[in-house]
Amino acid sequence: MAPLTPAVPSKDEALAIIDQALAWDLDGPGPPTAVLALEVSERLTIYGRVLAADLRTLCASAPADLDADHGAQAALGEAAGRLYLPPPYYGTAQSIGRRAQNIARLVQALHTAVVRVSEEQARTGPTPLTHTDERHQH
Repeated sequence: MAPLTPAVPSKDEALAIIDQALAWDLDGPGPPTAVLALEVSERLTIYGRVLAADLRTLCASAPADLDADHGAQAALGEAAGRLYLPPPYYGTAQSIGRRAQNIARLVQALHTAVVRVSEEQARTGPTPLTHTDERHQH
C-alpha cells in the first residue's frame, strides 16, 4: 500500500527536479505531460514547505541586522502564499508546467536564501549579548 503522504525529496533530488522543470520548453514541441508537471509541482511543494520552515528557523536565530535576512524574508513571504495553494489539477499541460516552473523558481530562491543566511551567520558568529541581556544572565 502506498503512503498517503509522499516522502520529502532529498536536497539532491529536489535540485535535480528544479533543473528538470526549468529546462522545459513549454512553448516548443514536446512540453511535459500534465501528469509529469503536476508530479513535479507536488514534489517541489513538499520540499519547499520543509525548506521554508528551515529558513524561518534560521532567520529566527540570526542577528536582526543580517543582510541576507531581507532576501530570506521576501522568499518566505512568497512561500507562505504560493506553497499552500491547491495543486493545479485542471488546466492544460502548458499551464500546469508553468505553475511547476514557478514553484521551481521559488524553491530555488528558498534554497539560495538558506545558503546565504547560513553563510552570513557563520561569518558574523553568535549574536553578542547586550548590557540588558548580561543583567538577566546572573
